[in-house]
Amino acid sequence: MIVTLSALALASAAAPTQIYTDPDSIPRSLASLKLADFGKRVLYRQRDELAAERVAKKADCNLPKDGYQWVAVRVEAAIYYSAAGNLQKVIPASMGCPALEKFVADHLSKNARNAGPVGTASPGQWYRTSMQFRWPG
Repeated sequence: MIVTLSALALASAAAPTQIYTDPDSIPRSLASLKLADFGKRVLYRQRDELAAERVAKKADCNLPKDGYQWVAVRVEAAIYYSAAGNLQKVIPASMGCPALEKFVADHLSKNARNAGPVGTASPGQWYRTSMQFRWPG
């Protein structure tokens, strides 16, 4: 009995990553998705971080600050790539600043369009990714 319970506990602790292949079935948890391993570099420049800062300040978002009084934000998103390796959907996770979430979705839609994750020979599937921003608060 004890062996069975410990085996069940170990099995639930090391749950395998779920693979969502339907673009219309939005994953409920980002943690259950495979991390996107992009085949090409996704373009991200300093001006993108400055634009994100402007968007967040204009929307008057209340974002957390670190010990040095800098805003440190991480926006996670679920992204769906087709079997051909093309980005079809970007759904940012809610993090309390809808304007910044939209900025990340737009940025990924534009710049990660053809940077498909490695191994997209399988049918299309959902992945997770994130963008991090930091600016003086």
